[in-house]
Amino acid sequence: MPIAAKAFFVVTAGILLDEPMPEYSRQVGYTSADFDQDLTRPPSEDTIYMQRREEALEHARRLMDPRAVNWVKLEWVWV
Repeated sequence: MPIAAKAFFVVTAGILLDEPMPEYSRQVGYTSADFDQDLTRPPSEDTIYMQRREEALEHARRLMDPRAVNWVKLEWVWV
């Protein structure tokens, strides 16, 4: 079965509004293979989805520093 995208977490940041700086941008993906694997995890264990979400959130948190940038955006898309 082919692997398909299930979700994306996209973090962008910059100084000029809506002009992302590539050195701060990051995209974290979650695939159908990850989803299938998550279905087999026990409820007490973090899912791959949760791990990827935390990775994106942590990257956005680290960027929220006015000495480097003045805006940070995190987008989440489930497909």
